[in-house]
Amino acid sequence: MADFIDMQQSDHQQAVLDELKKHLLRDRVKTMVSGFSELGLLELTRKRTRESLMHLMCDACPACKGSGVVKTPRTVVYDILREILREARQFNPRQFRVIASPQVIDLLSEEEGAHLASLGEFIGKPIQLQAEVGMMPDALGGPALRARGVIPILTYHQIAEAPPKGTPLRSLCVAPRRFAAHMRWLKRLGWQGLNMTQLLPYLHGQQSGRVFGITFDDGYLNNLQHALPVLKALGFSATCYLVHDALGQTNQWDRELGIAQVPLMNEAQVQEWVSSGMEVGSHTLSHAHLAQLSADQAWSEIDQSKHQLEERLGLPIQHFCYPYGEWQAEHVQMAQRAGYLSATTTVRGRVAPQDSPWCLPRVPVHRSTHLIQLIWKLMSRHEDQRGRHALMASA
Repeated sequence: MADFIDMQQSDHQQAVLDELKKHLLRDRVKTMVSGFSELGLLELTRKRTRESLMHLMCDACPACKGSGVVKTPRTVVYDILREILREARQFNPRQFRVIASPQVIDLLSEEEGAHLASLGEFIGKPIQLQAEVGMMPDALGGPALRARGVIPILTYHQIAEAPPKGTPLRSLCVAPRRFAAHMRWLKRLGWQGLNMTQLLPYLHGQQSGRVFGITFDDGYLNNLQHALPVLKALGFSATCYLVHDALGQTNQWDRELGIAQVPLMNEAQVQEWVSSGMEVGSHTLSHAHLAQLSADQAWSEIDQSKHQLEERLGLPIQHFCYPYGEWQAEHVQMAQRAGYLSATTTVRGRVAPQDSPWCLPRVPVHRSTHLIQLIWKLMSRHEDQRGRHALMASA
């Protein structure tokens, strides 16, 4: 509402309306001008095309999630019992540990103790209880888990000039100048870029801060040439996911799509990457379509890539990335069983408290992603709402 409360003459008001409508013709967004109210206020409505500044700059209250109310401890207890049953059926974990407020744990161990014991017998898994002083009654997870909010993990592929128009997947090439601008501005805005190992305490709620993860898929040599100097200069770190059988070769899995073959880092170049403060993870042995493989073949791609990379490079391989973004529940279990501490997907979104460490969503960065878009992706719910699957945490 625009205030013209002291404007009394109707011809002056009409002049304002005429001038406003003339300028609104240039506006691509639909706007309706209602005229002047009895109090001298010029009323108009304009269609919203993006989230409000409040949604961009603020997150919902971690206790009530913006609703203004919280669940009672007894309601939380019933939610826990249902969630244990659901996860037992979906993930078949070895055991469960419930971390909740003392009020909730007291109810589970006393009044609802018989129900909890019956549930444990039914699923055939031990259920441990852990009270955390200071947790909100309706919060679940590790200490202060709900309070940490969401954490973005950026996905890059190549840091290079894009090939000619019409080339498949040219959007995965981010120009070196644009990448440098992304990182420098995020540093100026108070963000700290971390590799996956550094990010784990934040993902588990053990630390808090304005952080984001940086990941590179496939292990392109141009990551070393163009991204590494920028990351080192800013004190950032990143994780690069390597395809074991393709080290020192090219992105041969893309050849049939007509994508240009680009050099991948060899062993010496990987060592240079790591010695400069970066980190590497596994992207399977052959950049495999896991969903198209048998269980034994998928297990070999996930497990052996870890062991062979560790033996070949002499480095710990603690993080995994599903090629092509393809993963199923059994692959999540395989990543856990292989000993990875995390596994990332191509599901779009920021990491939320309920997300499993072995199926983490990420925020894609493309050739056309300019700085304002990147900040929008990091700070708003934009990515969370764009095609994200429901990622349920496994115990």
